[in-house]
Amino acid sequence: MTDSASRGATVATIGPSPSPAPSAGLDDPGSPDRTDPLTSLCSRVGLLATIREAANLPRYQGYRSVLMIAKVRGFRQINDWLGTTVGDELLTILARRLEERVGFGVTLARTAGTEFAVHAFCRDTRPSRTTDHIGRLADDLLKALEDPLSLGGRTVQVSAHLGVATADAGTVEPEELLRRASVASARHLHRCGVGFQTYDPGMDVASRREVEADSELLEALEQRALAIHLQPRLDVATGALRGAEALLRWKDPDPDKALPARLVEAAERNGTIVTLGRWVLAETIDHAVALVRAGVLRDDMSLSVNVSSQQVQDPRFVSDLVALLERAGLSPRALTVELTETGLMTDLGRARQRLKALSSIGVALSIDDFGTGYSSLAYLRELPVQELKLDRRFVADLDRHPEAEVIARAVIDIARGTGLTTVAEGVERPSQLSVLRGLGCDQYQGYLTSTAIPLTEFMSRYGR
Repeated sequence: MTDSASRGATVATIGPSPSPAPSAGLDDPGSPDRTDPLTSLCSRVGLLATIREAANLPRYQGYRSVLMIAKVRGFRQINDWLGTTVGDELLTILARRLEERVGFGVTLARTAGTEFAVHAFCRDTRPSRTTDHIGRLADDLLKALEDPLSLGGRTVQVSAHLGVATADAGTVEPEELLRRASVASARHLHRCGVGFQTYDPGMDVASRREVEADSELLEALEQRALAIHLQPRLDVATGALRGAEALLRWKDPDPDKALPARLVEAAERNGTIVTLGRWVLAETIDHAVALVRAGVLRDDMSLSVNVSSQQVQDPRFVSDLVALLERAGLSPRALTVELTETGLMTDLGRARQRLKALSSIGVALSIDDFGTGYSSLAYLRELPVQELKLDRRFVADLDRHPEAEVIARAVIDIARGTGLTTVAEGVERPSQLSVLRGLGCDQYQGYLTSTAIPLTEFMSRYGR
């Protein structure tokens, strides 16, 4: 039921609607600051004002206020590919789709660059009915945003992650309701296959931890408090050194600080991963040079380093890496780039192009955490892969559960059949190593042999 005919300024209900209330109860919805100039939907200011004003009307007492935030993914790539004019056209088309498919009975808004919001009131008192209404509205919203469309003479498609927050009308400030929906939307980003994510207070704890990790990361970068440590990789059959993996660590470990893995997650989330990743690459290459000069890293060995999908998508990734290698005078064959399956699938086309460029100069590619992501074998032929790493989740139960051994055997057989080296991560017990030896795994790393250690200790342990 629509209470205002102005585009983007509707106050509405989902579920059976009561008698219409006069729109005079609301301030003028057409004022410039309340309307998004590009899409003509509500602006963020307009959305918050509309929710606040409507919630104070007697007709909505006892109703649930439902706010959905949809954040569009893939827009930046389209902007870079087809230009900002086409990008603006995309946002306008999405706005019109929202009006056509979910516009009746809701308030529509563009609250940020690629963020849309949908608000409605629900009067159904039964939780199951409210959930059904929200589910149908969410499905319509995602369909409006994610269906393919023709743009700039090409068919393009974006995706969206959707967060939902609800409260009794008038009991929560609109800004807080918007914050909750935004928090839920961020959580939905990490839940593949789920239509939408509903806010719960526990998400605030996770968000607070993320803010703390962001702060610690920025502090670590400013104070140069991070270091590269090396975890040796050994031959399963002989125990001989075969290389090492470069891992991020604090220079001065502190149990109160975020784990290095959380710092990497923070960097990927807040956009500093390219800067952090470039520093990690430079430090890893410098470590490799030192190992080569000391005779520890021989011609048949390499130092491996983890690279995020965002780094690979950076246009300067290949040229920066080549420049670092040339500056250090290090052979590209002394370096292996590790990328996760999920990271590869984020943008396989671009990854293929960049990684083939690296392979052409001699840098090897390793698929990290193999078997935990998309598990599509097609890319093993499409990409210049030299190595598969068996994830520690499979290795953990290798000597205890037959199912884990079956999975490990399958990965190792796939690698052997395609001429790839296999590396098992997280080996902690002799019994695990024994099973890996029987399966024909090539290399391993883990606490059974060593944690990640500083360069000087590594050279002392493995030097001639």
